[in-house]
Amino acid sequence: PSSSTLRVEITDLTAADVAAGVEAANRYVQFATADSLVSEADGAVPNLLVALDRPAGDQPITVTLEVSGSATNGDDYALGSTTLTFQPGETTKPVDLALIADTVAEGIESIVVTIADVSGVFSFCQSKN
Repeated sequence: PSSSTLRVEITDLTAADVAAGVEAANRYVQFATADSLVSEADGAVPNLLVALDRPAGDQPITVTLEVSGSATNGDDYALGSTTLTFQPGETTKPVDLALIADTVAEGIESIVVTIADVSGVFSFCQSKN
């Protein structure tokens, strides 16, 4: 399966910081695990983590995920929340994703998870790696 990793460039400036001319180092949100191929028959659980480049600051950071691909949620896999909230001090969050084993003969199917949005910071800009 093929998927793109999105690097989300964010800054932890407030509107007051920007007005005062304060500059902050860019922050990054990305997947901490690479693409993987797992077998439904093996009962494997995909290990998918979303990571911040450094701990969340004083305010929570919320990451919204989008899921696409040829596999069907509820039939081929079970997906928990597509919203991950990093509390101050946190750097990684797992994506709650499990394969559903069945006896139906199927071809190779894909689950593509992308970072769709980030909030709780002043601004962000998405760029593909």
